[in-house]
Amino acid sequence: MNLRRDAQTGTAALAAGNVSIPWQLIATVLALSAVVALLFWPTIESLQVEWRDTANLTYTHGYLIVAVCIWMAIRAGGSAPVATLPDWRIALLLVALSLCWLIVYRAGIELLHQALLPVLGFTALCAAVGARAGRRFWFAYACLYFAIPVWDVGNGLLQSLTVVAVRLMLQLTSVPAYVVGNFVHIPAGTFEIAGGCSGLHFFIVALSIAAIYGEMHRDSLKTRISLLALAAVLAVVSNWVRVYTIVVAGHLTDMQHYLVRVDHYYFGWALFILPMLAFFWLAGRIPVQEESGKADAASPSQPTPMRPMLLGAALAVVAAACGPVLGAASPLKSAPSLSGSLLPGLSGQWSGPYSSVGAWNPVYPGSDERQLGDYRRGGQIISAFVARYREQRQAKELIGYDNSLAGGLHEEVMETTTVDSPHGRFNRLFLGSNGTGTSIVLYYYKIGERRMTAPFAAQVQYGLSSVVAAPESLIVAVYAHCGADCAAAENEASQLLAELDAAPTTSASH
Repeated sequence: MNLRRDAQTGTAALAAGNVSIPWQLIATVLALSAVVALLFWPTIESLQVEWRDTANLTYTHGYLIVAVCIWMAIRAGGSAPVATLPDWRIALLLVALSLCWLIVYRAGIELLHQALLPVLGFTALCAAVGARAGRRFWFAYACLYFAIPVWDVGNGLLQSLTVVAVRLMLQLTSVPAYVVGNFVHIPAGTFEIAGGCSGLHFFIVALSIAAIYGEMHRDSLKTRISLLALAAVLAVVSNWVRVYTIVVAGHLTDMQHYLVRVDHYYFGWALFILPMLAFFWLAGRIPVQEESGKADAASPSQPTPMRPMLLGAALAVVAAACGPVLGAASPLKSAPSLSGSLLPGLSGQWSGPYSSVGAWNPVYPGSDERQLGDYRRGGQIISAFVARYREQRQAKELIGYDNSLAGGLHEEVMETTTVDSPHGRFNRLFLGSNGTGTSIVLYYYKIGERRMTAPFAAQVQYGLSSVVAAPESLIVAVYAHCGADCAAAENEASQLLAELDAAPTTSASH
């Protein structure tokens, strides 16, 4: 018995016109999905930035994935009819998720509010038609994750595996090469296996193909996992071959090959076709079982009642709108700008602030106000820095990719820890070069009046507070050169940080 052929009976029946399609349910699903997309449009816009990024290219398949999701929703709607009934309990869950979206969006945690989007859409559907009717559409929403940059967390691992694999392949084929870090040195030149060489795009597309294949054939969970594993391995190995081939081409042509001088990205896609053909050949030979609990797609359907679905859709829209409506009703209001100094004047043991004379210059491009200055005690000089945000939003965040506390220094961050000391709790950065610590940075965040050290918690705190009124956000940091004793330098810096925290500062309330 051919289980895959039997699993396709429903689709064939639909194509032949032997089964009536409940267009009311399909229309409800598509219309509700469109409304959810409009309600959470800021997230859609952030995703479109990724989908249109022709420099990075990793998620440029996003619009195709959206089309696949729509097709999968229509396909799922053609299955055997199930009673639809609104579920107010799921609607309450949807309200909570919608408020979570607002908090995360206000906090500027882009990846998290993007990851919430499919969950919001699926929960809205289940609230409208009930969990039993809604669960058949789970894949149509889950498939959207292949277009959301949650996969970036694995880019470093794929990059490292590529470096190791290419080094081994070069050794086995006696190609003269010396690998240091991510750089491959050959007699003719040097290649960098950068983050873009990790093969992440091929990996995501391969997984999406395997997932769609398993859903189309109604495979069991075990079979689907096998398909995903097979596709992942083939995609990763294909990328290893791609990078290896480029290095060899550079070696044989004295770095003059087209793949080296002009472009090698699309060569990867041409090569990608071969493992995908192998995937389809092997997938057809994997012993499979149909997914249990599936209704017979070819069974006759009954007209789907329209009134309960309309009422359910209205309930779902109202529940989903709670977060966006609350956000519109409580727009971010910036704290007033400061007329004085961010760094407080000290005249006790420490004096200052004076103009900074060192190289340390932290980078916080989105801040509304910032100040860098030196404090002195005897012959000791410690630099202090404060950046203030009157409000935060995407690309203007207290904790962001473009921010750096090591700005201006030719040193790398060797260690980041959180420290409890007699002078308070703070974060500590050890900076150095050649494996030797040469300087130290102590810092903390301040959201409103609350001092914090955890960056994620600080952003969530801002998101929560911003629902009522946007609090000011600060980062306060001090920098000291270690000299011969980093422990002594840390003690001096922590004392100054404590004094800065205790001293009155210029703010909207002063």
